[in-house]
Amino acid sequence: RAKPTGDQNGVEPIADVLARSHMLITHHSNAAVDALIAGIPFYSNKGVAAILSPIRAVGVDFIERPIAIADQRRRAFLNDVAYHQWRPSEMRTGAAWDFIKCTSLFT
Repeated sequence: RAKPTGDQNGVEPIADVLARSHMLITHHSNAAVDALIAGIPFYSNKGVAAILSPIRAVGVDFIERPIAIADQRRRAFLNDVAYHQWRPSEMRTGAAWDFIKCTSLFT
């Protein structure tokens, strides 16, 4: 993806690229979440979605024969991602901060 300030010419939406992809290898999990939504196997070494990446268990053969993440596990992860999205009004009222404080490793 082009950065918001970058050149947008010739940039395809990631959904279009994933639709014709065998798998996704990415540095960070943002694109991996898009791959999860599309049902495309991925490898990510950084970010939250990296915990779902099975490549550590099977090695480089994963690139030739990627393992799809089970639908139930994929949906559970995407539900968690959706659950942790906050509206500006929830941030203004402090609801988001109250939730973060209650679930934080630092409490």
